[in-house]
Amino acid sequence: MAGQDFYTDPAQEAVHPEARLPQRPGKRRMRWTDQHTKILILGIVLAALLVGTIIYAIAKQKKPDYTLGLITSYSMPETGVMQIEDLLGRFADDRNGDGTVRVEVVNYVFSDSETLQGLQKASQQALEQDLAEGTSLLFLHDQEGFQKVAGEFAGLLQDREGNPLGEEAAELEAAAVPWEEVAALAELEPQAAENDAWTAEDYGEKFQALRLSVRSEEGLSTPEAQAYYEDCQALLERLEQNEPLVIEEDPPWMDELLSELEEEQAQA
Repeated sequence: MAGQDFYTDPAQEAVHPEARLPQRPGKRRMRWTDQHTKILILGIVLAALLVGTIIYAIAKQKKPDYTLGLITSYSMPETGVMQIEDLLGRFADDRNGDGTVRVEVVNYVFSDSETLQGLQKASQQALEQDLAEGTSLLFLHDQEGFQKVAGEFAGLLQDREGNPLGEEAAELEAAAVPWEEVAALAELEPQAAENDAWTAEDYGEKFQALRLSVRSEEGLSTPEAQAYYEDCQALLERLEQNEPLVIEEDPPWMDELLSELEEEQAQA
């Protein structure tokens, strides 16, 4: 600007701050570009780290050797699910050869309770996919929960001799094996974790109300599905004969659950 003096000497700038030499527009643009480039690079690095973490977690995850569907009119607490998984795991074999035995229990909830309607909708979709893909060939269920989805199992179950059942709901329910008639299940001693909402007696009552149904080999056309069916039949036989493949004195689910509770309390 005409008639205005600008100073580049720091001492003069301190005396006349209004006359400090202004930055050229080019420098401001360069600084802005550098800052945004750094932010962009940082974002790319963080995204790559996140993707890498997800891929690592998926790769590290062990696929279950067996999956069992648990159909109930309530949501089974994690402690109960883990007890069933631990019990079945002692009778299961390492089907996929990854060096560990893992049985996954998936709880499908079907109830008239208004508070469980969202969970029931998700369960309906998940169960349909399960049946379509043959993920679970063994099912534990209570009477109320199974009655709501009996139609989904029409023509898919078998009786104790392995003969395919029809489509009548009454026939499907009559063929279900009570919990106490499966030797391995009958010997399970329910336990409750520390600060558990359910007592050991609560778990015992719910377990005793469960029944076991087995999917037939009808519709299992691939060699993999047939092999899975045969392995599930062998697992069922070991359960009925109470012949575990692994004997464990202390159930690992309790240690894992207690460890998680301790971490949560420490963070609280």
